Order: sequence, then structure tokens, then C-alpha cells
Amino acid sequence: MKTRRPGVVSFDTVEEMFEAVAQLNEQAAEMKVEQWQKDLKPGDCFLRVYYLGEGHPLNIYGEVIDVEDPEDQALMRSRPDLRMCRCYSQLCPEGELGSVFICAMTAPLTRAEFDAARLGRWP
Repeated sequence: MKTRRPGVVSFDTVEEMFEAVAQLNEQAAEMKVEQWQKDLKPGDCFLRVYYLGEGHPLNIYGEVIDVEDPEDQALMRSRPDLRMCRCYSQLCPEGELGSVFICAMTAPLTRAEFDAARLGRWP
């Protein structure tokens, strides 16, 4: 990576550029993270409000899960900004496994709040 003038950066390879962009994205995400997000552990629940379009929010309810697969364990250790979760919504009421960036989580939920959302079919 070379800086030719303030605010302008050039790269020797595309891979070098993508690596720099990924690092900047991680730094930006870390700046937005709150303590409750960092503290989430298996068994904890959260809400993510995802906007499908103007005035069309989709509530996504997530539960942080334990990771058993060695590859997933290695990923979670190397990426403290991720949590392995099962997430539910009106569009996916049966739930979906995946990793979630903690900075995308909107609010913590108690187990009672999470269970009430399940009974209400993920409103």
C-alpha cells in the first residue's frame, strides 16, 4: 500500500485493497459496538430490526448458540465481532443458523421477551 497524497491510497494488488477495506470495515463496526453486544454469550437473546424498505421494518429475533464444530469454534475465536446464532422472523419462522455481526444487533432481549415473541409468531 502506498499513499501518494493525503486522503488518496493506492495498492499494488486487488487483494491488498480488499484486505485494507475489510480492516476499515472492522474498525468502523467496532466503533459502533456497545458493551451489551460484546457481552453476548450462548443462551442470550437479542432483537435486530432490519429495514426492507422505507417504513417496512422486519424484526429478527436471535438466540446466541454454542458452537461445536471445530472450524466454527476457530472462526468465533478469531472474530470477536461475530456470534453464531439461530434467528427467527415472520419470513423465517422455523429459524436459520448463521453468524451475526454484533454491531447489527439492535437490543438485548430477556428469555421471557424472546419466548413471548415466539408465541406471537415473531411479530
